[in-house]
Amino acid sequence: MKTAVLIDANAAAHKALYVYGDLSSAVKIAGKFVEVRTGIAYGMIRHVILMAQKFSPDRLEVIWDGGHDKRSILYPAYKKSRPSKPEDIHNEMQFSVNMLRKLAVVQRRVVGLEADDIIASRTIKLNKNGYTVIIISPDKDFKQLLRPGVKLYRQLKEGAKIYTVGDYKREYNGMDPKYFAHLLALMGDGVDGIPGVRGVGEKRALKIMGCYERPTVKNILANLDAIRDVKLQDAIIASSEELPIFLQLTKLDKELKAPKMFETLFSEEQALATLKRYKMQSLTFDKNFDTIRNLPR
Repeated sequence: MKTAVLIDANAAAHKALYVYGDLSSAVKIAGKFVEVRTGIAYGMIRHVILMAQKFSPDRLEVIWDGGHDKRSILYPAYKKSRPSKPEDIHNEMQFSVNMLRKLAVVQRRVVGLEADDIIASRTIKLNKNGYTVIIISPDKDFKQLLRPGVKLYRQLKEGAKIYTVGDYKREYNGMDPKYFAHLLALMGDGVDGIPGVRGVGEKRALKIMGCYERPTVKNILANLDAIRDVKLQDAIIASSEELPIFLQLTKLDKELKAPKMFETLFSEEQALATLKRYKMQSLTFDKNFDTIRNLPR
C-alpha cells in the first residue's frame, strides 16, 4: 500500500522555534547585509527531511494553519486565551513557507481554515484512494481520524511513537475513535478555550459515554436516564445548550478542498543556492540533499 505523510506545519514550526530559534544569517539584500532569522525555516526543512527518511512516503505534504474564522464566529471564546503571534515570528513562518517553496515541497493553506480540518480532509481522501496516511503532529484532536490505514506519529516530551487505532482503543476503554470529538465536547479542551461540562474531566466523560452504545452528544442529551449519577445528569442539563456547540468546535471537517499553495518544479541549482545563501550547508550534504531531491511532488 502507498504511504502519505501529512505534516502539521504550525506544530513543527513551534518546535523548530524552540530548538533553533537563535539561528540567523547575514544575507546581502539590495546591496546591504541584513540579519535574517532562519531557525524556523531550518528546523522545518530538517523535519521534512527526517520524516521523508523515516517513512519513505509516496506523498508528503506540509499543511499550514490559515486561521479559525468559522469556529470563532460560532464561539467567540475559541482559542481566545492563546497569546497572539509576535510579528517577527509571523514573518519567520512566512519565510519558512518561501524556503519550502524553493525546494518544491508540497504545501497547503487556506485563509480562514484551520490546518486540523485540512489535514482531516486530506487524510480521508487519501485513505479512500488507497494510501496509508501518517499524520505528523502531537495534537490529540487527530485521534478522531484513526482507523485502519490512518496512524499518528506523535512527538511528545516522553518521546516519539506511532499511535494506531489499537493504541487508542486501549487508552479509551475500546471506544470507537469516531466518538472522540464527543468526548472532547464533554470534558472540554483548555488549550482551545472549550470549557466542556462543568466538573467533568476525561475520567467522568468516559464514565458518561460508557452508559451508551452510541455515545454521541445528541444521544446523551436525549437519553439522560441512562446515567445513574444524578449530579452528572444535572451537570449535563446545565450545559445542554452549549454541548452541541462544543461538538462543532471539537469535530474536524473532513470535506474541505485545499489546493496546493504553489505549483513549483524542483530545481537542484536553485535549491542548493538557496540553502547555501542562508548558511544551511548541513542540509546540502549527500544524504540530506538526496532526500530533498527525491521528495514526492
